[in-house]
Amino acid sequence: NGLPRRWFGYDSADVVLLLTGDRNFITEVLNDHQVNKDASAYAALAEWVARTEMLPAEQQVEQVTAKLRQLNPEFIDRVYPTIENGVVVRFMVFVNKVTDISPIRALKELKHLSVRSGNKERALLFDLDPIRDLKLEFLECGGTSVAELTALSGTSIRVLSCWGTWVRDLTPVRGLPIFFIDCRSS
Repeated sequence: NGLPRRWFGYDSADVVLLLTGDRNFITEVLNDHQVNKDASAYAALAEWVARTEMLPAEQQVEQVTAKLRQLNPEFIDRVYPTIENGVVVRFMVFVNKVTDISPIRALKELKHLSVRSGNKERALLFDLDPIRDLKLEFLECGGTSVAELTALSGTSIRVLSCWGTWVRDLTPVRGLPIFFIDCRSS
């Protein structure tokens, strides 16, 4: 049908129904998915994150990469980590075929994250909420489908690069210690 297999957390068949359904039907589908999907998936992910963050840095990278591939079956790109003093401090991944970056939560000491498009096509990634609790100082989400920055409010981000996204409102990052923002073509 031309749609990605997963779109905003829903199977493509559901998206077709959502696009063609009436308002009441859309609300019912969204509510059913939310109730069924969130509780058990979140608990399983939380357990996985707790186990993974206890591993040495190299193994954390391996586990995060494997989990990204499990949650995003079309993701085939490499990841580019930087490990300093036994800690993953930088992580770059091209997210053209990625919608779920929740495994990155396991990199608790991460300071620099780049989740961006690897080519001229807009990447599918739209949700930054999974990185809400990280102590990031640098975030690049350029060329993605990110449209809002609410997940970043209350963070320590100093450099934000959201070029080529759907971001139109910078209010959520007001008051952050940001000294550089790149939102060209946004």
